[in-house]
Amino acid sequence: MYDYITGKISKISKDSVTIEANGVGYRLFVTTNLVAQAVEIKTVTTLYVSFVVREFAHTFFGFLQEQERDLFEALLGISGVGPRTSLAIIGTLSLDELFDALTRKDAAMLCRVPGIGKKTAERLLVELKDTLSSINMQTVRPVSPRQSLSYDAVSALTNLGLSPLAAKKAVTKVLEETEEPQDLSSLIALSLKNVTN
Repeated sequence: MYDYITGKISKISKDSVTIEANGVGYRLFVTTNLVAQAVEIKTVTTLYVSFVVREFAHTFFGFLQEQERDLFEALLGISGVGPRTSLAIIGTLSLDELFDALTRKDAAMLCRVPGIGKKTAERLLVELKDTLSSINMQTVRPVSPRQSLSYDAVSALTNLGLSPLAAKKAVTKVLEETEEPQDLSSLIALSLKNVTN
């Protein structure tokens, strides 16, 4: 089971990015929103992964937020909704908009998604209702500056050869000892000291 991949963006297309991690290039299909956010080549990033196995294809899908990945997988459990439709839903509506539509049973909001008609929208409202409790809605918000700094530092350390677990532990230790977020370079330097000490 894959949880996330951290590495350097080596290629971008209209519907996918390729991340190079430890000498291996992983092609992940992503939302148009993610591509539009101008992930630049050679940028180190972390994407949460859903690995979809079909009869004739094994495909990676990548997401900036863990909740997006969890929602994508919940959507795949609905009859008639495949990976492309699930990506379109997540790429068209923000997570807040989607959860709001499901809470208010707003089928018209779901119909904004290309390829989603009234019947499919109504089925989504019914079938997704029970899965909402399994996704932490309270954390589906824009990433805070401190979280963003942490993600960037972990990504950089991983790119330097640390394991994701070691990098995360080192960065977390520094942030726990510091009240205010600091700049990325000093966070990386202090985290490296934690690894070597």
